[in-house]
Amino acid sequence: MPWFDSEANRAAFLKLLAPGPGEKILDVGAGLGIIADSVRSTGGSEVYAADHSERRIAKMRETYPLLKSCVANSESLPFPDSYFDKVYSTLAMHHFKDERRSIQEFARVLKPGGLLLIVELRPFSARGVFLGLENAIMRLHLKRLDMNQLAEELKEQRFEFRTMTVGSFVYIESRKGR
Repeated sequence: MPWFDSEANRAAFLKLLAPGPGEKILDVGAGLGIIADSVRSTGGSEVYAADHSERRIAKMRETYPLLKSCVANSESLPFPDSYFDKVYSTLAMHHFKDERRSIQEFARVLKPGGLLLIVELRPFSARGVFLGLENAIMRLHLKRLDMNQLAEELKEQRFEFRTMTVGSFVYIESRKGR
């Protein structure tokens, strides 16, 4: 898994997500599908992978044909209400144009009591600072997440949540209210 800086991060992610047989799980901002396929093979879940890049989705379909992949952005997911048991996003929130709308969509497609797991760089970790410098130098349109704002957006959608850090990453584990 390319974004994990240690086995501790991989273990923390899979422990929090706890994929299980028969669950429908959505990866938003799935990139090339590496993590989604790992989740699928670990838990025997039905894993869907959404990314805004047609090129990435084409490569994902070629490399991981068992994933249910689609071109979609986080602000407008092409799935029915209350469809997924779990939704996760790893190192993608800082790419999303409208964070609030993305959280609303995550809430919409999650079943009541469903799990939302967001993994991001800690803004002031060494990697987070590097991302900020890279963003400035390359004039990318990435944003540093404001954890207080993210907390408010989760509360607005009636998520109960907790955060934990492992290495350079922050894990936001959220449950959708019933």
